[in-house]
Amino acid sequence: MKAVAPELREAAIAIGASPIQATTLMIIPAATPAIVTGLVLAIARATGETAPLLFTALFSQYGFNGLWKPVASMSVLIYNFALSPYPNDQALAWTAALVVVTLILSISIAARFLTRDRF
Repeated sequence: MKAVAPELREAAIAIGASPIQATTLMIIPAATPAIVTGLVLAIARATGETAPLLFTALFSQYGFNGLWKPVASMSVLIYNFALSPYPNDQALAWTAALVVVTLILSISIAARFLTRDRF
């Protein structure tokens, strides 16, 4: 939100808007594309990077067990299933990879839709 020009805030206050009105009606809409882009990049990085997850959260097959215990991650699951000698596990790895790609694609499309120019 600091990337929005300070003149925009000053202009909103100059025409009589309160600071809350200036923030909600002028600054947040102007900063929405940057906010959505940051969220999309964060989600894409979190779902696609395995090494930081292995070093920080380890790996568990049982979802979220608590703040200080290992958690499940899709990228480690894909890696483990892809190395398995069983065809069913390999098929699950391909399916999980498709789910990750579809998730990132749908989030990217939603971000484009939300940040498109409406004028």
